Amino acid sequence: MNLRRIATKLYPALKGDAFWNWDFGGRQASISPFSPGAARQADMPVTLIFWQNADTITAKDLFNRGQSPIGREFADWMHNFVQDRPDHDPNNFNNEEPADHTTGPSGVYVSVDQGSYEGKAGLQVACRYATLKVHYRVYGPGPDNIGFYRFWSPALSFYVIGTSHLDKDERCPGGVSGWPEASEKIVAGAATNHSTQTVDIIGRCHTLSDPWEIITNKGQNGHDAVRLYNEDHRYLVRNHFYFNDGKATMIRIEATSHPHWHCTVTP
Repeated sequence: MNLRRIATKLYPALKGDAFWNWDFGGRQASISPFSPGAARQADMPVTLIFWQNADTITAKDLFNRGQSPIGREFADWMHNFVQDRPDHDPNNFNNEEPADHTTGPSGVYVSVDQGSYEGKAGLQVACRYATLKVHYRVYGPGPDNIGFYRFWSPALSFYVIGTSHLDKDERCPGGVSGWPEASEKIVAGAATNHSTQTVDIIGRCHTLSDPWEIITNKGQNGHDAVRLYNEDHRYLVRNHFYFNDGKATMIRIEATSHPHWHCTVTP
């Protein structure tokens, strides 16, 4: 499955930051990602990079905006091992880390998430057939000075990483999760139709168009733009479909977009 720690040598835009190219099962780290058994704990490959003005809440502001309907299964917790290296370049002011991001976790941070989804979710404790949802999780270190979870580098500005997959017939015999390639494309398509929520002075909710762009930090097409070395040609293994081309899509977010929870109707 090509489990690797992605750092500057493999992806120079990180400039000292690091993350793993797969996420891992569970809300807490039960095993070192460097250990021989770590591959057995890996869940889904990283397929998404949200950049420029991204944080974990903003990046999940698609589909159900990170909420789940009561009584339905939302998602299991997964985690990634991430590290945000402080950036200080006395010879280049443009490479200086922003003032609102000068503090955060030192060393490796275990980022956990349930994600955001669209579609018909399964039940929480029982089988219900004919369910299918698109699901992605987002990871980043934090909190920083203003409480956001995110990386920063001179090339990508504020960014986070994500995994994506489809869930079919959850909690049922024969249910399958996976298809990272297909789900990556669905998330990218939804990003170009992103909308943001606002509240007026009397508390009314409004939705405004706020499309995100599929583009790299060098102005090139962002689809499958970054090789993360997590190619996987295993196809179906037990209840997971793993095929992945090893490349992540870059999604440029121009402005922070945190949902107003009282405005959000869960699917």
